Amino acid sequence: MARIVIVDDELSQLKLLRDILKRLCPEYEIVIFGESKAAMEYLLEHGTEVLLVDIRMPGMTGFELLSHIPGDEEMMVVVISAHSDFEYARTALRKGVDEYLLKPVSKKELDRLASQIKRHVEEVERGRRKSFRPPDFFIPRATDPKAWKEMGEEELLWAIRDGLLAMEGERPDYPIGDAASYLALLLKQGAGALHEHYLTESGLRQLSGMERQMAGCKTFGELSEAALRSIRQVFRVSRLDHASNMADSMERCKCYIERHFSEPISLTELSGQVHLSPAYVSSMFKTFTGVGYKEYLTQVRLRHACDMLRQTGMKVYEIARETGYVDHLSFIKSFKKEMGLTPGEYRMMIKGGREGEGNDR
Repeated sequence: MARIVIVDDELSQLKLLRDILKRLCPEYEIVIFGESKAAMEYLLEHGTEVLLVDIRMPGMTGFELLSHIPGDEEMMVVVISAHSDFEYARTALRKGVDEYLLKPVSKKELDRLASQIKRHVEEVERGRRKSFRPPDFFIPRATDPKAWKEMGEEELLWAIRDGLLAMEGERPDYPIGDAASYLALLLKQGAGALHEHYLTESGLRQLSGMERQMAGCKTFGELSEAALRSIRQVFRVSRLDHASNMADSMERCKCYIERHFSEPISLTELSGQVHLSPAYVSSMFKTFTGVGYKEYLTQVRLRHACDMLRQTGMKVYEIARETGYVDHLSFIKSFKKEMGLTPGEYRMMIKGGREGEGNDR
């Protein structure tokens, strides 16, 4: 009897998956575990045709569990991820898992998963697990998700379309359902490779529904149209999300600088606040402000320095310290470069040139 193993530390989710899959796949044995260590011991001894595993679990994560069991082409791996685990879900795609589900798992998703499981088990029993490998029909870069970073959207679309047309011409008898399954898996793996550029959560959600959209196709022509339509929509949604996320990250960076301008703020520290790379944050500042990160920080510090010079009687060296400068000489140099006046000259000009108010000390 074929076996499904489910590993999830959320007891309610674990039982729900078991009960639903038992109803949808009554012909299979279903084994459940609430933690990874016991599941690992069981899998090493018995194996399984299908493994559903949560990502974030105490003790041993889902990824650690997968690294401890031998890779097996006859085992279908499904990763389960909560909304807050999105980074892990993208890692799962890069690792080439067969499927991922975002919690809470909908009935439609489980119905689709049950169909995939049945098809997978049938293929295993027929000895043709993942037998469909179409690199002969596609250009090599299209079948290598890591190469997709170098391919633009249009080149990818043309490559997939031409590959399916070639397949139709040379293998018209090949099952459309198997072709759709392979294509959906390939696209999900490609999304994982592309995520740093423009594939974001909503885009991946759209991508996860691609197989459903293609499942009803009867010909390679219909499959090609459905795939291209879905890919375009994924890229469009992803670009919109990327722009929105970038603007939100920029606003958070600005707020952080406003609160901490008096402290030493490195680009690495600021990048950590928004969980992005320093290079990306540097580029983001130039895109949104027209200046680099250091120039923007200097502008903020000098704006506050001008306020202090106008509104307080603080000494210049005190203002230098309050605005994050290591000494008053570097502050004076920076101020004059930006404003064309020394701090003392600026204060004297603002206050009408009263005697004794233009001191730069």
